[in-house]
Amino acid sequence: MSVARRVAKNTFFLVSGQVLWTVFSIILLLFSARILGVEDFGNYGFAFAFVLLFSIIADFGFERAVVRDLARNRKAVAKYLGNLFVIKIIFCAFVFFLIALSINLLGYSESVVSATYLLGAYVVLNSLAALPRFVFKAFEEMHYDAFLTIFSKGTVMVFGIAALLSGFGLIGLAFAFFLSGLLTAILGFFIVVKKFSAFKPEFDFSFWKSLLFQNIPFALNSFFSSFSGRISTVLLSLLQGSFAVGIYSAAYKFLEGLQALPTLIVMPVYPVMSRYFLSSKAELQKAYYFAFKLLFILTLPLSFGVSVLALPLVQLLFGPSFSQSMLVLQILVWSIFFTFVNSASSNLLFAADRQKTVALFSGIGAFLTVALSLYLIPKISFTGAATAVLLSSMLVFLLSFIAAQKVVKLLKLAFIPKAILSCLVMSFAIIAFPFQEFFTLAALGILVYFACMFLLKGIDAEDLRLLKKVLGKKFVSPEAPNE
Repeated sequence: MSVARRVAKNTFFLVSGQVLWTVFSIILLLFSARILGVEDFGNYGFAFAFVLLFSIIADFGFERAVVRDLARNRKAVAKYLGNLFVIKIIFCAFVFFLIALSINLLGYSESVVSATYLLGAYVVLNSLAALPRFVFKAFEEMHYDAFLTIFSKGTVMVFGIAALLSGFGLIGLAFAFFLSGLLTAILGFFIVVKKFSAFKPEFDFSFWKSLLFQNIPFALNSFFSSFSGRISTVLLSLLQGSFAVGIYSAAYKFLEGLQALPTLIVMPVYPVMSRYFLSSKAELQKAYYFAFKLLFILTLPLSFGVSVLALPLVQLLFGPSFSQSMLVLQILVWSIFFTFVNSASSNLLFAADRQKTVALFSGIGAFLTVALSLYLIPKISFTGAATAVLLSSMLVFLLSFIAAQKVVKLLKLAFIPKAILSCLVMSFAIIAFPFQEFFTLAALGILVYFACMFLLKGIDAEDLRLLKKVLGKKFVSPEAPNE
């Protein structure tokens, strides 16, 4: 199989897995919000955000380095798995201990504590299940990764909905996550042992030291990024209670389901940027421009559209009891815009070996989120939490964009005013349209936006040519021979 065909196949499986992951996530979100109600949904949102604050200790940013190293030396898979398995067990045990200790010190109800235990166990199992995924990605066997993604989210959805409909409430939903995590971890290691390599626990301490130290910048970046997204929920719970968290989490978790979008766009471009950083600044500039523009012109109409349609969208998804989530959604969707578009700049910095810079910016964003949350939440509750996240994401976007210009400059920016004008026309068309059915308005908005972009030449032949390269041959692997 040629390199181009292999990349296309792997991209297809990754896209399919992420799309189904998004669909399953949103379906479970609808059931959990409507059945649990605002208060218990707030408890669920808090418990999940709380355990995810600790997850980076178990994950420690291993993925990028391990996938890179195994892709270069596939014979080392047993060594990496054996040592990483032991490291992960130690880290995961420590994480669960911290979760259990912390939640008991905060004085939450027995049901919230129990749900936190179960979701903490899920996070630990999910971290272990990441090891097989490293192997699948390094060996470019993405159908296994996609299968594991679909299996994981599919079982959570089925078990979770069954538990909710059976009346088991918050504890039942948390147990569904735990059971899915356990089955996913078992299945992942079964596939690795059967299809790739058997392994046994190893204690190579010099290897541990090398692996841990080289991953510190990635771990810090992952920690700060995750921290910024979760700390506002935890602080909102501590300062305002479960009702406020329920209103906030409905909007947050819906937008969280869209997180696959930047990954799917940047994923084919990142290795290209890494290679061109060493060989061709001109081609690197093209790759960065393509990723930045594509993310911008796809995410901007999403933010405009959700802002205009927030009320019917919230009522459609969650029901009238969550109507106050409308304003939170209108604020957070702009945080999503800056975060998504920023992934082009941050991945350029990663490709240029400036991961410490990315970690620094993420740390600044996390600090600002905490400071603003502590100031705004007591004053304006869940609106303050959303505003804190938005302002910090704007700052990180600006810092990363400025730093990226020192690597290669983004010279052609004519598409930005064209995209903004197209979004304004789209928004006016949605507001002026006499029918109020959500899907009709959404379809109208998409049609009007892309029609305007083509008329204004915001999308041109060069963009289509670059897109074809990313999904085809040259741009993905310009020098790779057929196998």
